[in-house]
Amino acid sequence: MSDDSSDDEIPLCSVPAEPPAKRQRAVDAVAASWVGSRPLEESTRRPRARPKEKPPAPPAAVPQPSAPDDGVDTLHVANLPTRATAGLLRQHCVETLGDDEANVTDCRVVEKARRFAFVECKDAGTARRLLDKLDGDTWFGERLVVNAARPRTSRAEDRREAYEKLAEHVEKREQAKIEARAKKRQAERDAWEKEHGPRVRAEKAAARSQGHFGHGFGSDGRPLLHSGYKDML
Repeated sequence: MSDDSSDDEIPLCSVPAEPPAKRQRAVDAVAASWVGSRPLEESTRRPRARPKEKPPAPPAAVPQPSAPDDGVDTLHVANLPTRATAGLLRQHCVETLGDDEANVTDCRVVEKARRFAFVECKDAGTARRLLDKLDGDTWFGERLVVNAARPRTSRAEDRREAYEKLAEHVEKREQAKIEARAKKRQAERDAWEKEHGPRVRAEKAAARSQGHFGHGFGSDGRPLLHSGYKDML
């Protein structure tokens, strides 16, 4: 193509240039709108609320031992599952202690019933550790309740306490029998008085008015005279 034809070409898109005055007015309008909507100064801006600081978490409570009485080396284990045996309970106590040097002599079951047992440890310290670990533990679906057992008493003292309780029970039962018997007799007296009292008093009064000093009447209806009445005839 020749140079003359290139000068005659018309651009596909042409934007007429804006005059400088009009461009300046547009810039001023944008600046004015920005000044009207600009944010407040830092001095007049509402201060942001500082996030509340969480109080420091209290220190984790150190589990305190239940502290059985000093010198108590026997524990009372209650709420035992019915399937538990003395051997299983002993094995569970040894496993609960968890010491490497622990052996089967650390604790033994001295008495076993259906729902409770007495476990004797080798010393008070072992009993304290076993109490802290075993109390509240779930075994065979049952929550164990463990307490320090009172020192065991002699058989003579146990028999004396049993005899005292038995004697107290017997005394209360005998006293109840006596009170019931007296109440029954009083009820019989009241019934007899209600039925026969007025008639008997009237007959006695009539006999007394006739000079008889008898003590009631016999089966024939005659008054029972005084023993010295015949001597007075």
